[in-house]
Amino acid sequence: MVLKISNRFYTIGGLYTLLFLGGGENWATFLLKITLVIFIPVAITNVYGRYRTDDAIRWLWKYPTGLALLGLAIVMLNKT
Repeated sequence: MVLKISNRFYTIGGLYTLLFLGGGENWATFLLKITLVIFIPVAITNVYGRYRTDDAIRWLWKYPTGLALLGLAIVMLNKT
């Protein structure tokens, strides 16, 4: 089965790579980063076919928020 991905997806992947991932040192690393940026949402969509908003919010409140608070506590303790 071949996945059909539109050109808009590659454009957004390229812009995301340029703006947030530092582009690439050469074309090979740039294309590798774009491929990874595209692969992650496609994989999540295929694994969780119906990932609802309340599931995403529940997950975001559990793990990333806990990691952020832990990081904030470490920074506050190291600042003194």
